[in-house]
Amino acid sequence: MKIHKLAVDKKSGAVVSIQEVPNGLSCHCICPDCKKTFVAVQGQKNDWHFRHYEETNCKGGQETALHQLAKEIILTNSRLDIPTYGTIIYESPHAEMPFQKIIPDVTAKIIDENLFFEIHVTHAVDERKKKFYTDGEHKSIEIDLRNYAFTTKENLAFHVLSNIGNKHIIFWKKKVVATAGPDYSWILWIAIVIFTYFGMKGLFKRTSAFSYQRT
Repeated sequence: MKIHKLAVDKKSGAVVSIQEVPNGLSCHCICPDCKKTFVAVQGQKNDWHFRHYEETNCKGGQETALHQLAKEIILTNSRLDIPTYGTIIYESPHAEMPFQKIIPDVTAKIIDENLFFEIHVTHAVDERKKKFYTDGEHKSIEIDLRNYAFTTKENLAFHVLSNIGNKHIIFWKKKVVATAGPDYSWILWIAIVIFTYFGMKGLFKRTSAFSYQRT
C-alpha cells in the first residue's frame, strides 16, 4: 500500500507534510484528491503517514499534492538552477494564470520577459503546448518529478530549485544560424596564380642571365 505523506490543511488550503502536523484528527487535514478527512498516524512502529478517516477507494491524491507543493515552492522563491544557463532569478510568480490559449503551472517574470514553469508529475507537457512555447519564443522550463518519492519539504525544494538533472528547457532563446557571406576565395586563387607566374618569370630570367654569363 502506498504511504500518504502529504495532505491539505483544511483551513489554509496549503499542502502539509506528516512531519509538520499534530497527531490524529488534530491535524485538521483533508485528502488532496477526494477532500475527505485525513487522520495523521504518528506511531512508534510504522512510518508516519496520513490515512482516510472513513473507508474509501480513494488513492490519496499524493501526485496531486506533490504537484501543488512543487508549485508552492516556486511561488515562494526567486532563484532556480537550470541546465546551460545556471542560476536564474525570477519575480512575480503566479500559479495557473491563463496566458493566451494555455494555462501554465507557474508564470513568472525574468528581465521583463515571461517565464513559464511546467511540472511533470503524472502528465508531461504535451506537443501542442511545446509548440506554443517554441513558436512563440516563450522562455519555458519543465521540471520532471515523475519518479520522485517524497521525503521532506526541504528535499523536494532541492529537487525543484537546485537539481538541474530533472529540468528540461522547452525554449529559452532563438538559435542564431550563421549565414554564409560572399565568397572571395577566387581573389586568393588569382593572387596565387599571379604570384606564381611572376615568380617563375623572375626565376627564368635569372637562370637565363646566369647561363649567358657562363658562356
